[in-house]
Amino acid sequence: MDGHEAGDDLRFAPGSKQTLHVKAVMTTQVPVDKVEIVVNGKVVVARDARGQKQVSLDEPVPLDRSAWVAVRAT
Repeated sequence: MDGHEAGDDLRFAPGSKQTLHVKAVMTTQVPVDKVEIVVNGKVVVARDARGQKQVSLDEPVPLDRSAWVAVRAT
């Protein structure tokens, strides 16, 4: 996210709104149905991955409060 690695803690001014750019590449040998960006437990971006061995995401994700962000394949 914006040049940071997984597990990094980002700090912003209280009350500020931010947009993070989430970049991820999912490569698999096992079939998956979709790749998602999840913010605070809610899916905010979903991409179809059926029949693909690699899926790339490069998405803006708006944040207006403290949040955790994850990318998952299912």
